[in-house]
Amino acid sequence: MKVFLDTNILLDVLDASRPFHASSRRIFASVENLPLELVLTGLSLVNTEYVLRRQGVPKAKLRAFLGTLCALCSTASTDLPQLQGALGVDWPDFEDAVQYHAALAHGRVQVIITNDVHGFRRSKIPVMTPGEFERKFLEAAGTH
Repeated sequence: MKVFLDTNILLDVLDASRPFHASSRRIFASVENLPLELVLTGLSLVNTEYVLRRQGVPKAKLRAFLGTLCALCSTASTDLPQLQGALGVDWPDFEDAVQYHAALAHGRVQVIITNDVHGFRRSKIPVMTPGEFERKFLEAAGTH
């Protein structure tokens, strides 16, 4: 199953104060046991590093986390066609529109996982929170 991860899922993994911290961590942990292909954008890596560095996460811990993400995930492009696609739609949040068009262009993405389901309400790809994904797919597979 090809799963697209919004930036906020990456933030969840390292920030235990976030509501979907545990579910997001379990999604990454399940990659070893389930046929999951995790997809993200380079933009998400950059934004994650920026936000968590500003929150005081040590540089070494951030770099190790980003390296792990690079090893576990494939990347969807946010090149000119995806940016133009995002500019061509009337979504409230440009970054959400860019992420969505990256997921579309990557192909065969079966679900977008985000904490901001409302931001993706116009998505033609099913959208779930980490908790919803965990309940529907991880618990059904017996990996939680």
